[in-house]
Amino acid sequence: MKVYLIIDIKIRDNEKFSEYLEKAKPIVESFGGHYLVRKGKITPMSEAWEPERIVIIAFKDKESLRECFASERYLNIKHLREESIDFNSIMIEENE
Repeated sequence: MKVYLIIDIKIRDNEKFSEYLEKAKPIVESFGGHYLVRKGKITPMSEAWEPERIVIIAFKDKESLRECFASERYLNIKHLREESIDFNSIMIEENE
């Protein structure tokens, strides 16, 4: 069942974040992840939430998503994410 990873990002270090994105994209894609949204104009529909950047990635199933972010290749670059952004994320499973 298809799943979507939705990430709300606040950037602290643009240089490290750019390096992270460059390295993360091929890893995500190697696990079948497909970026639906990486950049774009955000229009908040709620006064309580003003996201800086939203990323949406589709995976064929939650196992692929979990394997991606638990992989050795990803864990080797995880520090770049931790050093460059604050984020919240959720996984949404598509209904059948």
